[in-house]
Amino acid sequence: MINNPDMVIGSVLGAEVIKPNWHKVFIMGNTESKVIQHECLYEGKAAYQKLYNHVIFAQITVKGARNEGDTYKDIENTPTGTFVNYLQPREQLLVSNKIWRYLDLYKFEDLIKSQTLYFTRLDQFSDNLEGVSPLSCIKAILADKEKNKEQKKEAFRLYKIRMENNRKVGFACCWHINSDLNFSMWDMYGQNSTESICIETNLKKLNKVLVKSKLPFLEEPVQYFNEPFFNQNAYWFPSLFKRVKYKYEQEYRSILFVHGFDLKGLRIKINPEDLIRRIYVHPNASKEFFKQIREFVKANGLKIPIAQIRPKNRYIKQ
Repeated sequence: MINNPDMVIGSVLGAEVIKPNWHKVFIMGNTESKVIQHECLYEGKAAYQKLYNHVIFAQITVKGARNEGDTYKDIENTPTGTFVNYLQPREQLLVSNKIWRYLDLYKFEDLIKSQTLYFTRLDQFSDNLEGVSPLSCIKAILADKEKNKEQKKEAFRLYKIRMENNRKVGFACCWHINSDLNFSMWDMYGQNSTESICIETNLKKLNKVLVKSKLPFLEEPVQYFNEPFFNQNAYWFPSLFKRVKYKYEQEYRSILFVHGFDLKGLRIKINPEDLIRRIYVHPNASKEFFKQIREFVKANGLKIPIAQIRPKNRYIKQ
């Protein structure tokens, strides 16, 4: 592992940076009963999009790079336990849908100065179940009638390894989906300070800056669940699922998986003018703070509108 607490990735770095000396494939069956192989590195957008008309039978780890000979290392099957929740239709968002990111002053200044979008490693979030499938997934393994005791033990071992690795190599950038500002979220993620910032963008702008990096991001609204909850999406793509107690976050998440580096955080090079539609200062911020932010943005050569809204009511509904 290359130890680097923070790494900037831009379009100058190719896909080889995130590819280890092994690869993984999903064995899938589609609605026409055709069996296919789909290469994946844990999670990926192309693989996730197939889940609404494909069943994942197994994920196979293959030693060595692709096309260098296949030596199978591990085979993890989708459990056939009885704890099944049928897939719900995904939330349909338009490219014009507004998304928001609430920042304290330090994080905002860092975004503007570095011209990078920061992605946090999943195990660095305060929730120690980030990137972990629902408990029902373990119960599904133990209830799998097609496996004997030793096979269940091996299935649980592979599942546990995958969950641990998922949290160490997955990086997320989180946004709040809303048609308007949400001041309770502002207090929470602005460190309850009047000297804090909210940036407004939309899905089209976010996608534009991420596409420029030429990296395989997985981008979806988070799905919230109550136990018992098990389906193949939650089993194989846990980073897009959170317990229902977090539903108030209305989170839209961009995820990238980076192998071979011991990173605490990941930075994606961006042009802030391409990303940010408008900057808002806290409604209770002073005139001096508003002026400070305006001059800071100007000093960094950016022309982004800056606003301050003072609502009659302290909070608005989500």
